[in-house]
Amino acid sequence: MIPEANCKPDFLYKEDGIAVFCDGSVHDSPEKRKQDQIDRDNLKHSTSYHIIVLRHDEDWRRELTKLASL
Repeated sequence: MIPEANCKPDFLYKEDGIAVFCDGSVHDSPEKRKQDQIDRDNLKHSTSYHIIVLRHDEDWRRELTKLASL
């Protein structure tokens, strides 16, 4: 839990300043997507963490390849 943002990423790399969210199908509803966006915006504006979201319906290999190039 990141108290200042009231947010709990699935993985948190404090030294690197990275918060990772792995969104399964429970994150598909419009209401949950809206709440996720609010939570992540709050995290972005309250901390210096970089946010990574990996959704169940995306090609993770492609996303991770993009991240590796950063």
